Amino acid sequence: ASRAFNPENGPLTDKNAEAGERQALQNLMSGALGSYKNPHSHRRISLTREEARANVLDITHDRTFSRVRLGETAVELTLETSGREQIEAIKRRLREAGYAVEEVVPR
Repeated sequence: ASRAFNPENGPLTDKNAEAGERQALQNLMSGALGSYKNPHSHRRISLTREEARANVLDITHDRTFSRVRLGETAVELTLETSGREQIEAIKRRLREAGYAVEEVVPR
């Protein structure tokens, strides 16, 4: 994100925006991606190696228009797993860590 949204020459930066706005967008995107990638954001969940071998295809979060209470965030994960056993293990670990889990199966 730092390179992609670099205020001076990033391929995703808006060259027509004010310098401060370009810098703010770089900071925002770097922070958003870092919150998912940094190990401390996963410190409450303990997964075995087998459970952790899921491919993360998409992560979205919503603090505004979801059904969560004030101060909470709804996070939606789209995972590619090895099957039902791995799905159930991941859901169990999330629940043990205190997260509410709802499985949504695409039609």
